[in-house]
Amino acid sequence: MVFQSYAVFPHMTVANNVGYGLKIDGLPKAEIEAQVQEALDLVQLGSLAGRMPDQLSGGQRQRVALARALVKKPKVLLLDEPLSALDAKLREAMRFELSQLQQKVGITFIMVTHDQDEALAIASRIAVMHKGGISQLGTPSDLYEFPASRFVADFIGSVNMFEGKLTKDEPSEAIITCPELEPHAIYLPHSAPANVNAPVWVAIRPEKMNLHKDAEGPPTVPECPAAHNVCKGQIKEISYLGDTSIYHVQLANGRLVRVSRPNRSRYDQDNFGWGEMVWVSWAGTSPVVLLS
Repeated sequence: MVFQSYAVFPHMTVANNVGYGLKIDGLPKAEIEAQVQEALDLVQLGSLAGRMPDQLSGGQRQRVALARALVKKPKVLLLDEPLSALDAKLREAMRFELSQLQQKVGITFIMVTHDQDEALAIASRIAVMHKGGISQLGTPSDLYEFPASRFVADFIGSVNMFEGKLTKDEPSEAIITCPELEPHAIYLPHSAPANVNAPVWVAIRPEKMNLHKDAEGPPTVPECPAAHNVCKGQIKEISYLGDTSIYHVQLANGRLVRVSRPNRSRYDQDNFGWGEMVWVSWAGTSPVVLLS
């Protein structure tokens, strides 16, 4: 197990920390030294075997805890929020290192985390837990693109959630009316998993929404009836994140819609300004219909 606080013995060198479990098992000294060096090389600390924990950075102490667990060659490695004590850049770097390490050693990692981005970046399968039970189990892309409930959709990543009613449902198309979007409606180029007139929830990810200048008029969504999959509002907040910008668009009824746009050019962030009236649109394949 790798603990959230690392739990590295402060009075032992890096090598003695890593070899502690093998020493308890009674292995010969020469064999312990060989396995410890192998484990330290695996986590890129081979040259720091003689250092004390207080001479290491947070990321290095985390690697010591990993090596101490891996040297025992377990069938399953348990990790309790192993990256939570690291700063943002180091945490991102360690995500990839953990993923590569798992592929190298070939054993199962079970990691507890409250960081959704961390789970999406590292895991091959994710279990989303809620009120003591598993709400959904699947690959990162399955949970993000096809959430099974409002809780999963809201918990994994950002999402715009609209409450509505299924007013038309055919094999080739469905229409959902939402009070927050009236007079416009949501169009799907396929059937919906509900009965006509049933209450439903519609989830749309921010990056699947597009912004348009108000002067251009209501946008036309390809293969979508006019006045569907669009809404009008005013930009109330802009968060510049470097590679992307997040826009909070307030609709006429006060509802805020979150739109994420990539900054592909260094001038992209100047395309839309605070207080500007805009149209928001999305493709018919973008929404996910949820029943609960």
